[in-house]
Amino acid sequence: MSWLADAHAIARPMLLLLRTAEGWLTWRAGLILVGLLSCFAPAWLYVDWSAQHSPKSEFPLLTVLAWYAAGFTILLATWIVAREVYWRTGRGTRIAVSFASHHVDPSDLLIVRKTFDNIGRSSRCATYMSFRAFPTSPSSTTADQKRIAARYKFALSLRVSVSPITKDSATYHYTVDAMVASQKLDAKFRESITRLIQHLGIEPAGPSSVMNDLRRRAEWLHEAVLATLGMVAVCERRLADAGNILEYLDSALSRRLPADDDRRQYIRHMCCLCLMETSWYPGTGPGGTDQLQRAIADAHRAIQLCDSEFKWVYATQARNYFFAGDLEKSIGCNNKCLQIDPNESQAVLNHAVLMLLTDKYVDAADTFRRYLSSPDAPQTDWRDLIDFADVASEMGHENAIFIQCLYRGVIPGFTIPTTLTASLEAWLDASAERKPLRQLYANRPRYKRLAQPA
Repeated sequence: MSWLADAHAIARPMLLLLRTAEGWLTWRAGLILVGLLSCFAPAWLYVDWSAQHSPKSEFPLLTVLAWYAAGFTILLATWIVAREVYWRTGRGTRIAVSFASHHVDPSDLLIVRKTFDNIGRSSRCATYMSFRAFPTSPSSTTADQKRIAARYKFALSLRVSVSPITKDSATYHYTVDAMVASQKLDAKFRESITRLIQHLGIEPAGPSSVMNDLRRRAEWLHEAVLATLGMVAVCERRLADAGNILEYLDSALSRRLPADDDRRQYIRHMCCLCLMETSWYPGTGPGGTDQLQRAIADAHRAIQLCDSEFKWVYATQARNYFFAGDLEKSIGCNNKCLQIDPNESQAVLNHAVLMLLTDKYVDAADTFRRYLSSPDAPQTDWRDLIDFADVASEMGHENAIFIQCLYRGVIPGFTIPTTLTASLEAWLDASAERKPLRQLYANRPRYKRLAQPA
């Protein structure tokens, strides 16, 4: 009965493959499916003819063959069109995925494929991406990957190669070749994405069943896709999408990597940069109340994600709260940043301004003097700070007259309007407690080289 064993060995991989979307996209499976379905029309014709004619009548064979050919042609065209529609449609970013296996048990590979698909459909990022399976053979080379991505306009093409770590081993080695179709990425960044994907990979840690290891491999593949999509979205300036994707990726990585792992730190840093993009508005303030509320919400998410890891997030959130008119929260966030790093330049300048606006003149003068003597001061965009000082004055902060003149006074050759100078003198004379600020203003530095505004 060796022929049965041989037939089983040949048929088993094909039957298992038909349990995945990829299996129904191969020409072999398509021709078999179309061939079987095409038999229904001749069979129906034969039954109808038998009911109307005696057994001795001659059967119209040519008619049956014509019906079969017509049915086969129509169904084959339908299958081809359906396959093209499947590859060309999908919500969000469309990703082509193909698996190439070498000496791998088909049932093991099936687990990885189905788990990978299930994770992709059930994740919070499912609205941002859709996977499209491709048969192994047409995407077996890098050139074919590029051809497929260009023809069907995929943003990303992944080819997963699976092979046993050792001969007859149930533990497999996975490699992923990523081909990013974005035209906004240069070659070096594409290479760095590929390295990032490989760096996210894991080897089995400790005793583990084959089933659990296969599921972990599928999770890793999904993480690799999220990392790639996040980086591509960053380069394409789709920072809101990038922040959501990378935030979910960090949550997924937390199941197997500690918080201080350098891979997770890198992902969190990129995520914070994306979330804080809404807080990077000019000194004139945000575009409106809605933008300001969104900036505060995004910065709050970044703080929850990174906590004390990235100190500058607190200093930026303090600026958001200032424009929202909540000086108490602004001071609280800024103090948190100074607790983490007393020398954070943005927080030091924030502290000086906040102390000025809350009538703590001695503290304000000391902090301004500290900032103005720091190496960061000449690199500051003082013209943007002038806009900020003018807006602060318009918001009703009387003490802002001091920074209106101070910021203008450090720029070489910048003429301070006489009306502002007169207002500053009147403000300084109104209280003896402001004497430290008068001394600071009189001895203010005048930088020879200033950073040009962006």
